[in-house]
Amino acid sequence: MYRQSLLCEGLGGAPRADYSRPETLGPALAGVEKVLFISSNEVGQRATQHRAVVDAAKKAGVRLLVYTSILHADTTRMLLAGEHKTTEEAIRASGVPFVFLRDGWYFENYTENLGPALAHGALVGSAGEGRIAAAARADYAAAAVAAAFPR
Repeated sequence: MYRQSLLCEGLGGAPRADYSRPETLGPALAGVEKVLFISSNEVGQRATQHRAVVDAAKKAGVRLLVYTSILHADTTRMLLAGEHKTTEEAIRASGVPFVFLRDGWYFENYTENLGPALAHGALVGSAGEGRIAAAARADYAAAAVAAAFPR
C-alpha cells in the first residue's frame, strides 16, 4: 500500500503500509478520503489482511473504499472467491461507502498456455461453450482508477 509520493510532499514523504502489519495501516490512511483497495495476493491470508485494512479505513474516516474483488464473489463456489466474499461482507458491515470491482479472469493468465494452444488449435479450459469474462490487467487497472478517482 502506498500513496502517490507527489501528493505526499507536505506530509514528510509517502507512508508505507503492509497488509500483514496492521500497525502500519492507520498512519498510511490518515487524512485519506478515498482508497483504491487492491486485494492481497496472499491466498489464505487475505481475509485477515483485508479485515485489517477495512478496520483501519473506518477508523481513519475514509469516505470511499473501492475494492478489487472477483466475479460473482457472493455466489460462486470458486475457491478463490471465499476470501473476497468475506472481505465484501466486512466492508458492508463497516459502514464505509464502497464500490466493488468484480474483476473477471486476467487475459495474462492464459499466456503460459499459448504455445500448446497454437500447436493444437485449441485452448483447453472449463468455460462451457467457450465464453469467458476476461480482460487485460491494464484495463482492469484503468477501470479501478476511474471508479476511485473520476474526472
